[in-house]
Amino acid sequence: MNRISIAPTHILLTEITLALFSGTLAAKDDSASEDAEQTPSYLNQSVDWLNDTLDGELSLQYFHYLEDSAIDSTDPFVGADLTLEFTGSFNESTSYVITPRFRTDNGGRTEEVSDFLERSPSRYYANFDEIFADYYSSNLRLTVGKQIYSWGVSDTYKPVENLNPYDVVDLPTAEKMGVYSLGASGLWDSFSLETVLVPWFTPSRLPQSDNRWLGNAQVQTHRLRSLLGFDPNFAYQGRDLPPDTATNLQGGVRLASSTLIPGSDLGLTYIQGRDPIGALLTSPAALPTINVQQVFQRFHEFGMTVSTTFDSVEAHVEAAYRDTIDNDIDDDFLEYVAGVNYTYYDLPGVQEVRFVVEYAGETVINDKTSG
Repeated sequence: MNRISIAPTHILLTEITLALFSGTLAAKDDSASEDAEQTPSYLNQSVDWLNDTLDGELSLQYFHYLEDSAIDSTDPFVGADLTLEFTGSFNESTSYVITPRFRTDNGGRTEEVSDFLERSPSRYYANFDEIFADYYSSNLRLTVGKQIYSWGVSDTYKPVENLNPYDVVDLPTAEKMGVYSLGASGLWDSFSLETVLVPWFTPSRLPQSDNRWLGNAQVQTHRLRSLLGFDPNFAYQGRDLPPDTATNLQGGVRLASSTLIPGSDLGLTYIQGRDPIGALLTSPAALPTINVQQVFQRFHEFGMTVSTTFDSVEAHVEAAYRDTIDNDIDDDFLEYVAGVNYTYYDLPGVQEVRFVVEYAGETVINDKTSG
Protein backbone atom coordinates (compact mmCIF):
# COMPACT_ATOMS: atom_id res chain seq x y z
CA MET A 1 0.00 0.00 0.00
CA ASN A 2 1.35 3.40 -0.98
CA ARG A 3 1.22 5.89 1.84
CA ILE A 4 0.13 9.44 1.07
CA SER A 5 1.90 11.76 3.47
CA ILE A 6 1.08 15.45 3.96
CA ALA A 7 3.46 17.35 6.20
CA PRO A 8 1.74 19.25 9.04
CA THR A 9 3.38 22.47 7.83
CA HIS A 10 1.57 22.10 4.51
CA ILE A 11 -1.78 22.04 6.26
CA LEU A 12 -0.79 24.98 8.42
CA LEU A 13 0.36 27.01 5.39
CA THR A 14 -2.85 26.10 3.55
CA GLU A 15 -4.90 27.36 6.46
CA ILE A 16 -2.94 30.62 6.61
CA THR A 17 -3.34 31.06 2.84
CA LEU A 18 -7.09 30.59 3.13
CA ALA A 19 -7.28 33.14 5.91
CA LEU A 20 -5.30 35.71 3.91
CA PHE A 21 -7.40 35.02 0.84
CA SER A 22 -10.58 35.60 2.83
CA GLY A 23 -9.11 38.81 4.18
CA THR A 24 -8.35 39.97 0.65
CA LEU A 25 -11.92 39.30 -0.36
CA ALA A 26 -13.21 41.20 2.64
CA ALA A 27 -10.97 44.18 1.86
CA LYS A 28 -12.12 44.19 -1.73
CA ASP A 29 -15.72 44.00 -0.55
CA ASP A 30 -15.20 47.02 1.72
CA SER A 31 -13.64 49.13 -1.02
CA ALA A 32 -16.62 48.51 -3.29
CA SER A 33 -19.29 48.58 -0.61
CA GLU A 34 -21.38 51.23 -2.34
CA ASP A 35 -21.55 49.25 -5.58
CA ALA A 36 -22.23 46.05 -3.65
CA GLU A 37 -25.18 47.59 -1.89
CA GLN A 38 -26.72 48.49 -5.23
CA THR A 39 -25.95 45.28 -7.15
CA PRO A 40 -24.49 42.37 -5.15
CA SER A 41 -21.87 40.54 -7.22
CA TYR A 42 -21.42 36.78 -7.31
CA LEU A 43 -18.19 37.26 -5.38
CA ASN A 44 -19.93 39.18 -2.60
CA GLN A 45 -22.69 36.60 -2.47
CA SER A 46 -20.10 33.81 -2.18
CA VAL A 47 -18.33 35.58 0.69
CA ASP A 48 -21.65 36.13 2.47
CA TRP A 49 -22.53 32.44 1.98
CA LEU A 50 -19.23 31.31 3.48
CA ASN A 51 -19.66 33.63 6.47
CA ASP A 52 -23.13 32.21 7.10
CA THR A 53 -22.41 28.51 6.56
CA LEU A 54 -18.72 27.74 7.17
CA ASP A 55 -16.97 27.13 10.46
CA GLY A 56 -13.76 25.26 11.15
CA GLU A 57 -11.05 24.21 13.57
CA LEU A 58 -7.37 23.44 13.04
CA SER A 59 -5.71 21.29 15.72
CA LEU A 60 -1.97 20.62 15.90
CA GLN A 61 -0.77 17.79 18.19
CA TYR A 62 2.65 17.28 19.67
CA PHE A 63 3.38 14.46 22.10
CA HIS A 64 6.81 13.93 23.64
CA TYR A 65 7.25 10.80 25.74
CA LEU A 66 9.50 10.70 28.79
CA GLU A 67 10.29 7.03 28.23
CA ASP A 68 11.02 5.06 25.06
CA SER A 69 8.75 2.21 24.01
CA ALA A 70 9.94 -1.16 22.73
CA ILE A 71 7.02 -1.36 20.27
CA ASP A 72 6.65 2.31 19.20
CA SER A 73 9.70 4.34 18.16
CA THR A 74 7.70 7.45 17.16
CA ASP A 75 8.91 10.14 19.53
CA PRO A 76 7.90 12.89 19.28
CA PHE A 77 4.46 12.25 17.79
CA VAL A 78 3.27 15.11 15.57
CA GLY A 79 -0.14 15.41 13.94
CA ALA A 80 -2.46 17.90 12.29
CA ASP A 81 -6.25 17.83 12.16
CA LEU A 82 -8.43 20.24 10.15
CA THR A 83 -12.22 20.03 10.57
CA LEU A 84 -14.65 22.17 8.58
CA GLU A 85 -18.38 22.50 9.17
CA PHE A 86 -20.92 23.63 6.61
CA THR A 87 -24.45 24.27 7.90
CA GLY A 88 -27.38 25.68 6.00
CA SER A 89 -30.96 25.22 4.83
CA PHE A 90 -32.58 24.01 1.64
CA ASN A 91 -35.86 25.64 2.65
CA GLU A 92 -37.77 26.59 5.81
CA SER A 93 -38.20 22.98 6.94
CA THR A 94 -35.04 21.25 5.66
CA SER A 95 -31.43 21.87 6.72
CA TYR A 96 -28.08 20.16 6.32
CA VAL A 97 -24.77 19.61 8.14
CA ILE A 98 -21.56 18.65 6.31
CA THR A 99 -18.38 18.17 8.36
CA PRO A 100 -15.33 17.14 6.28
CA ARG A 101 -12.16 16.28 8.16
CA PHE A 102 -8.53 16.18 7.00
CA ARG A 103 -5.68 14.81 9.09
CA THR A 104 -2.16 13.43 9.01
CA ASP A 105 0.59 12.38 11.45
CA ASN A 106 4.10 10.97 11.56
CA GLY A 107 3.21 7.86 13.59
CA GLY A 108 1.34 5.71 11.08
CA ARG A 109 -2.03 6.30 12.76
CA THR A 110 -3.41 7.86 9.56
CA GLU A 111 -2.83 5.55 6.59
CA GLU A 112 -6.02 5.27 4.52
CA VAL A 113 -7.21 7.80 1.94
CA SER A 114 -11.00 7.73 2.42
CA ASP A 115 -13.90 5.30 2.84
CA PHE A 116 -17.69 5.39 2.95
CA LEU A 117 -18.25 3.19 6.04
CA GLU A 118 -14.94 3.82 7.89
CA ARG A 119 -14.17 0.16 8.55
CA SER A 120 -10.40 0.46 8.26
CA PRO A 121 -8.36 -0.08 11.48
CA SER A 122 -6.40 3.08 10.55
CA ARG A 123 -7.56 6.68 10.37
CA TYR A 124 -8.27 8.45 7.08
CA TYR A 125 -6.52 11.38 5.45
CA ALA A 126 -9.92 12.72 4.38
CA ASN A 127 -13.44 11.77 5.42
CA PHE A 128 -16.65 13.11 6.93
CA ASP A 129 -17.32 13.24 10.68
CA GLU A 130 -20.97 13.94 9.87
CA ILE A 131 -23.01 14.55 6.72
CA PHE A 132 -26.78 14.53 7.11
CA ALA A 133 -30.01 16.35 6.34
CA ASP A 134 -32.80 17.38 8.77
CA TYR A 135 -36.50 17.75 8.10
CA TYR A 136 -38.71 19.58 10.63
CA SER A 137 -42.50 19.60 10.69
CA SER A 138 -44.35 20.85 13.77
CA ASN A 139 -43.07 18.57 16.58
CA LEU A 140 -41.54 15.97 14.22
CA ARG A 141 -37.90 15.73 13.12
CA LEU A 142 -36.50 13.33 10.50
CA THR A 143 -32.80 12.88 9.78
CA VAL A 144 -30.81 10.85 7.26
CA GLY A 145 -27.06 10.54 6.79
CA LYS A 146 -23.91 10.08 8.83
CA GLN A 147 -24.46 11.26 12.40
CA ILE A 148 -23.07 11.28 15.93
CA TYR A 149 -25.59 10.74 18.73
CA SER A 150 -25.26 11.95 22.33
CA TRP A 151 -27.55 10.11 24.71
CA GLY A 152 -25.37 10.00 27.82
CA VAL A 153 -25.00 12.56 30.62
CA SER A 154 -21.66 11.64 32.18
CA ASP A 155 -18.46 13.55 31.39
CA THR A 156 -16.08 10.66 30.77
CA TYR A 157 -17.27 7.10 30.18
CA LYS A 158 -20.87 6.83 28.92
CA PRO A 159 -22.45 3.35 29.35
CA VAL A 160 -25.61 4.13 27.33
CA GLU A 161 -23.81 5.41 24.22
CA ASN A 162 -23.31 2.38 21.98
CA LEU A 163 -24.90 3.57 18.74
CA ASN A 164 -21.59 5.11 17.67
CA PRO A 165 -18.23 3.32 17.66
CA TYR A 166 -15.13 5.03 19.07
CA ASP A 167 -11.72 5.83 17.65
CA VAL A 168 -9.19 4.93 20.36
CA VAL A 169 -6.16 4.46 18.10
CA ASP A 170 -4.41 6.88 20.46
CA LEU A 171 -6.00 7.23 23.89
CA PRO A 172 -5.13 10.95 24.31
CA THR A 173 -7.23 11.68 21.21
CA ALA A 174 -10.12 9.23 21.70
CA GLU A 175 -13.22 10.33 19.80
CA LYS A 176 -16.67 9.18 18.70
CA MET A 177 -17.22 8.06 15.09
CA GLY A 178 -20.29 8.85 13.01
CA VAL A 179 -22.58 6.15 11.56
CA TYR A 180 -24.94 6.28 8.60
CA SER A 181 -28.44 6.14 10.01
CA LEU A 182 -32.09 7.10 9.76
CA GLY A 183 -33.62 8.99 12.66
CA ALA A 184 -37.09 10.11 13.69
CA SER A 185 -37.95 12.04 16.83
CA GLY A 186 -40.98 13.76 18.30
CA LEU A 187 -41.01 16.59 20.85
CA TRP A 188 -43.96 17.23 23.13
CA ASP A 189 -44.53 19.41 26.20
CA SER A 190 -43.50 16.83 28.80
CA PHE A 191 -41.26 14.37 26.92
CA SER A 192 -39.45 13.55 23.69
CA LEU A 193 -39.04 10.25 21.84
CA GLU A 194 -36.16 9.51 19.46
CA THR A 195 -35.71 6.40 17.29
CA VAL A 196 -32.62 5.50 15.26
CA LEU A 197 -31.98 2.81 12.62
CA VAL A 198 -28.38 1.97 11.64
CA PRO A 199 -28.24 -0.18 8.46
CA TRP A 200 -24.47 -0.84 8.40
CA PHE A 201 -22.19 -2.00 11.19
CA THR A 202 -19.04 0.02 11.90
CA PRO A 203 -16.42 -1.37 14.34
CA SER A 204 -14.45 0.78 16.74
CA ARG A 205 -10.94 1.76 15.72
CA LEU A 206 -8.54 0.18 18.23
CA PRO A 207 -4.79 0.55 18.92
CA GLN A 208 -2.62 -1.50 16.57
CA SER A 209 0.16 -3.88 17.59
CA ASP A 210 2.82 -1.13 17.36
CA ASN A 211 0.98 1.24 19.71
CA ARG A 212 2.65 2.09 23.01
CA TRP A 213 -0.73 2.19 24.78
CA LEU A 214 -0.95 -1.62 24.57
CA GLY A 215 1.60 -1.89 27.35
CA ASN A 216 4.65 -4.09 27.74
CA ALA A 217 4.26 -7.16 25.51
CA GLN A 218 7.07 -9.01 27.30
CA VAL A 219 5.22 -8.81 30.62
CA GLN A 220 2.03 -10.13 29.00
CA THR A 221 3.91 -12.98 27.33
CA HIS A 222 5.51 -13.94 30.66
CA ARG A 223 2.10 -14.13 32.33
CA LEU A 224 0.71 -16.32 29.54
CA ARG A 225 3.75 -18.58 29.74
CA SER A 226 3.13 -19.07 33.45
CA LEU A 227 -0.54 -19.86 32.79
CA LEU A 228 -0.16 -22.15 29.77
CA GLY A 229 3.20 -23.76 30.46
CA PHE A 230 4.65 -22.79 27.07
CA ASP A 231 5.42 -19.69 25.00
CA PRO A 232 2.31 -19.01 22.89
CA ASN A 233 2.55 -17.87 19.30
CA PHE A 234 -0.62 -15.95 18.48
CA ALA A 235 -1.79 -15.97 14.87
CA TYR A 236 -4.24 -13.12 14.36
CA GLN A 237 -6.98 -14.14 11.92
CA GLY A 238 -8.39 -10.64 11.47
CA ARG A 239 -11.87 -9.28 12.19
CA ASP A 240 -15.03 -11.29 11.58
CA LEU A 241 -17.23 -8.41 10.42
CA PRO A 242 -20.96 -9.24 10.20
CA PRO A 243 -22.50 -9.22 6.70
CA ASP A 244 -24.63 -6.25 5.64
CA THR A 245 -27.98 -8.03 5.85
CA ALA A 246 -31.37 -7.19 7.35
CA THR A 247 -30.69 -9.50 10.30
CA ASN A 248 -27.74 -7.31 11.31
CA LEU A 249 -29.61 -4.00 11.39
CA GLN A 250 -28.95 -1.98 14.54
CA GLY A 251 -31.19 0.53 16.23
CA GLY A 252 -32.19 2.33 19.38
CA VAL A 253 -34.94 4.27 21.14
CA ARG A 254 -34.62 7.06 23.71
CA LEU A 255 -37.39 8.53 25.85
CA ALA A 256 -36.42 11.78 27.60
CA SER A 257 -38.42 13.86 30.09
CA SER A 258 -37.82 16.73 32.48
CA THR A 259 -41.14 16.28 34.32
CA LEU A 260 -41.34 12.60 35.31
CA ILE A 261 -38.81 13.27 38.09
CA PRO A 262 -39.37 16.85 39.34
CA GLY A 263 -36.25 18.98 39.03
CA SER A 264 -34.32 16.33 37.05
CA ASP A 265 -33.81 15.23 33.46
CA LEU A 266 -34.58 11.55 32.90
CA GLY A 267 -33.58 9.43 29.93
CA LEU A 268 -34.58 5.82 29.19
CA THR A 269 -32.79 4.06 26.33
CA TYR A 270 -32.89 0.76 24.48
CA ILE A 271 -30.30 -0.38 21.92
CA GLN A 272 -29.98 -3.60 19.97
CA GLY A 273 -26.98 -4.28 17.79
CA ARG A 274 -23.41 -5.54 17.89
CA ASP A 275 -20.62 -4.53 20.23
CA PRO A 276 -18.32 -2.21 18.22
CA ILE A 277 -15.24 -3.29 20.20
CA GLY A 278 -16.00 -7.00 20.16
CA ALA A 279 -14.13 -9.85 21.79
CA LEU A 280 -11.13 -12.04 20.96
CA LEU A 281 -11.91 -15.72 20.41
CA THR A 282 -9.21 -18.38 20.34
CA SER A 283 -9.35 -21.58 18.31
CA PRO A 284 -7.19 -24.73 18.38
CA ALA A 285 -4.07 -24.86 16.24
CA ALA A 286 -0.77 -26.71 16.19
CA LEU A 287 0.87 -25.72 19.48
CA PRO A 288 2.46 -23.40 20.35
CA THR A 289 0.35 -21.50 17.77
CA ILE A 290 -3.04 -20.19 18.92
CA ASN A 291 -5.42 -18.67 16.40
CA VAL A 292 -7.10 -15.46 17.53
CA GLN A 293 -10.01 -13.69 15.80
CA GLN A 294 -11.92 -10.54 16.69
CA VAL A 295 -15.69 -11.07 16.69
CA PHE A 296 -18.54 -8.66 17.39
CA GLN A 297 -21.21 -10.09 19.67
CA ARG A 298 -24.90 -9.20 19.43
CA PHE A 299 -26.68 -7.63 22.40
CA HIS A 300 -29.77 -5.96 23.83
CA GLU A 301 -29.11 -3.05 26.17
CA PHE A 302 -31.41 -1.14 28.52
CA GLY A 303 -30.14 2.16 29.90
CA MET A 304 -31.10 5.03 32.17
CA THR A 305 -29.70 8.52 32.76
CA VAL A 306 -30.61 11.05 35.46
CA SER A 307 -29.12 14.51 35.88
CA THR A 308 -29.95 17.51 38.04
CA THR A 309 -28.35 20.74 39.23
CA PHE A 310 -27.72 22.32 42.63
CA ASP A 311 -26.80 25.94 42.05
CA SER A 312 -23.56 25.69 40.01
CA VAL A 313 -23.07 21.96 40.58
CA GLU A 314 -24.43 19.33 38.18
CA ALA A 315 -24.94 15.75 39.44
CA HIS A 316 -25.66 12.73 37.26
CA VAL A 317 -26.11 8.96 37.26
CA GLU A 318 -25.89 6.76 34.16
CA ALA A 319 -26.32 2.97 33.96
CA ALA A 320 -26.85 0.31 31.28
CA TYR A 321 -27.70 -3.39 31.50
CA ARG A 322 -26.25 -5.48 28.65
CA ASP A 323 -27.97 -8.74 27.66
CA THR A 324 -25.57 -10.53 25.32
CA ILE A 325 -27.36 -12.64 22.72
CA ASP A 326 -24.27 -14.64 21.71
CA ASN A 327 -23.96 -16.52 25.00
CA ASP A 328 -20.62 -18.20 24.28
CA ILE A 329 -18.83 -14.89 23.57
CA ASP A 330 -19.65 -12.51 26.41
CA ASP A 331 -21.46 -12.23 29.75
CA ASP A 332 -24.47 -10.20 30.80
CA PHE A 333 -23.33 -7.20 32.85
CA LEU A 334 -24.31 -3.87 34.36
CA GLU A 335 -22.20 -0.73 33.81
CA TYR A 336 -22.70 2.45 35.81
CA VAL A 337 -21.28 5.93 36.36
CA ALA A 338 -22.09 8.48 39.06
CA GLY A 339 -20.51 11.90 39.36
CA VAL A 340 -20.67 15.66 39.73
CA ASN A 341 -19.14 18.57 37.85
CA TYR A 342 -18.64 22.24 38.53
CA THR A 343 -17.88 24.86 35.86
CA TYR A 344 -16.05 28.06 36.82
CA TYR A 345 -16.25 31.02 34.41
CA ASP A 346 -14.58 33.92 36.23
CA LEU A 347 -10.91 33.08 35.68
CA PRO A 348 -9.16 35.89 33.73
CA GLY A 349 -8.02 34.90 30.26
CA VAL A 350 -9.79 31.53 30.37
CA GLN A 351 -13.22 30.83 28.91
CA GLU A 352 -14.14 28.19 31.50
CA VAL A 353 -12.65 25.66 33.91
CA ARG A 354 -14.55 22.47 34.66
CA PHE A 355 -13.98 20.22 37.67
CA VAL A 356 -15.27 16.66 37.28
CA VAL A 357 -15.41 13.79 39.79
CA GLU A 358 -16.89 10.46 38.67
CA TYR A 359 -16.98 6.86 39.82
CA ALA A 360 -17.48 4.08 37.25
CA GLY A 361 -17.96 0.37 37.76
CA GLU A 362 -19.14 -2.87 36.22
CA THR A 363 -20.91 -5.90 37.68
CA VAL A 364 -21.28 -9.25 35.88
CA ILE A 365 -24.90 -10.37 36.21
CA ASN A 366 -24.72 -13.67 34.37
CA ASP A 367 -21.36 -15.35 33.79
CA LYS A 368 -22.28 -17.32 30.67
CA THR A 369 -18.77 -18.52 29.83
CA SER A 370 -18.03 -20.21 33.14
CA GLY A 371 -20.26 -23.18 32.44
